[in-house]
Amino acid sequence: IRSMFVAPEGYAVLVGDLDRIELAVLGFYLESMLGYTKLNDLIKIPGSDIHEDNRANWSAIVGKELERKFCKNGIFAQIYGCGVRKFAQTIGCKQGEAKEILSKNELLKACAELREVLIDECIQNKGVINNFFGRNLYIPQLLSDDRSIYAAGTRKVFNYLILS
Repeated sequence: IRSMFVAPEGYAVLVGDLDRIELAVLGFYLESMLGYTKLNDLIKIPGSDIHEDNRANWSAIVGKELERKFCKNGIFAQIYGCGVRKFAQTIGCKQGEAKEILSKNELLKACAELREVLIDECIQNKGVINNFFGRNLYIPQLLSDDRSIYAAGTRKVFNYLILS
């Protein structure tokens, strides 16, 4: 599909890697809110492959080879709030192995901590989350006593910051 786009003479077509953009935004929030710099450090290395690094790390934790494409999907699934069962299905391992990855992987632990900080901040702010640009989103689900409604709200917090 990219070959269908041809820039006029004197111009260039710029192609962005959306996965990398999401990771860069995540890295920004991890560093600015938690002081966690390792994701940004990896992003800055020319030719680095964060998904391959995760695959190698996660494979070492569970003692078997995992596939990069599944680990790539797994990082985003976890960032956006999937549970252990869905994480295990996404990366192709057992739930016990997934729990072990989630408890030992530094990036995933930092993401979980950031999610909790954001959720707490949003609740303290009566359901309002502010992004870096000062835009607000009201997430009333976070004020609900219903667990399933509350869970939907927790996913919205992270989605709003990363995707807005």
